[in-house]
Amino acid sequence: MVEREVLFEEAQSGDAAQLVDFLAQVTAETDLISQTAPALTEAEMINFLLKQAENQKAICLLAKLDSQVIGTLNVVAYQKNDSWLGDLFLVVGQAYRGYGIGQTLLEMALDWAETMQTLDSLVLTVQVRNKRALHIYQKFGFNIDSLQPSALVGKENNTLDVYTMSRSIK
Repeated sequence: MVEREVLFEEAQSGDAAQLVDFLAQVTAETDLISQTAPALTEAEMINFLLKQAENQKAICLLAKLDSQVIGTLNVVAYQKNDSWLGDLFLVVGQAYRGYGIGQTLLEMALDWAETMQTLDSLVLTVQVRNKRALHIYQKFGFNIDSLQPSALVGKENNTLDVYTMSRSIK
């Protein structure tokens, strides 16, 4: 088997089309991602990535194999009370799961957050049944804050329970 190198980098506006396609692909291939808003167009993604790059409290990271996006991690910042929180989203393409790509992206995001010191904590939601993701998040210090029963509707119109998790940065 030929070994190929995975490249990890911050997303650029030129990655928009690939990122839109990748997100459509992973949304179609798994029911562990729940899309609560319409998918972004390429123009909207370009705009989003430009705003992310300008914001010191936000980041979008990509994992690429042969210049193809195979994973992404995104942090969008928001203020709640007197704290700045980073809402984290992480996904790796189905064919590339189990190779540590998600863990590498998560390590990079945590290093970035700890270096920048602009966020008080990272937060995320994860489906209760997504045991692999739960294990990784807990391994990296995320704690379950609450259970939201029947928070999402799955592809088969079934209701899904979701955990909210967080990890302090400061």
